[in-house]
Parts: sequence; C-alpha cells; structure tokens
Amino acid sequence: MSISRELLNKITSKLDIVEIVSSSGVTLTKKGANYVGLCPFHDDKNPSLTVSPD
Repeated sequence: MSISRELLNKITSKLDIVEIVSSSGVTLTKKGANYVGLCPFHDDKNPSLTVSPD
C-alpha cells in the first residue's frame, strides 16, 4: 500500500519542522527566515544545521 501524494501533502502541511527538530533536543535560533542550531550528528562548535520552516 502506498500513500498518495495528496495525503502526504496534507500530512506534511500540518507538521511544524521547527517544533519537531527542537523537540529532539536541538536548540534553534532564528536567523532571517530560517533557524540555525548545532548539528546533532557531529561535534559542532558553530551552528551548521539550518532549518527552513517553508
């Protein structure tokens, strides 16, 4: 069984990616239209993770 593109679009339009990333323990800071934070996949000293809410 596959998910239709229409259903997938409905689901993703309801999700807040900034909230999802923040809830995983990443502290995000607003920078322009995006958010930045320390990447959880490697030892970051400067924010290299960018989250675009659009």
